[in-house]
Amino acid sequence: SRYGKVIIIVGKNMSKKYDVEPEDRAAVIQEYLEKSETIKNARVEVVSGLVWRFAKREGASLLFRGIRTWTKDGTNEILLNILNTVGPVLLGPLVRPISTVFIEGVPAFNDISSTKVRKVCSNNELLVELVPPEVKGSIMDLYGKKTN
Repeated sequence: SRYGKVIIIVGKNMSKKYDVEPEDRAAVIQEYLEKSETIKNARVEVVSGLVWRFAKREGASLLFRGIRTWTKDGTNEILLNILNTVGPVLLGPLVRPISTVFIEGVPAFNDISSTKVRKVCSNNELLVELVPPEVKGSIMDLYGKKTN
């Protein structure tokens, strides 16, 4: 594989209330990895705190960030990238920043969000076009019971 190991991070903000907990979302991603058998060198971690600190502890050489579009996510992503770049210098320990590569999503999927998935699940509609078939049952279980 191109990368020795891949760690998929699900962020957890301790001051935020979630409809579906980060640990549950991480479990669905892990389930997908196991069932799809497309990525053998990946694992999923829930991370609270600064991503760059976690990445440094893991020996990461590169960060990838998925975004829908620059228009939708760009401002927040640029701010996070600044934090990941200057954080090691200002907050320590003083280490070289890890470069970030942004991966823009497929335009056909840009309107998919947890809100949309939750709405489809709560109305018992089909998830076929929204989520991978390997995890649609788990997603229905998690998001179907949320009617917010």
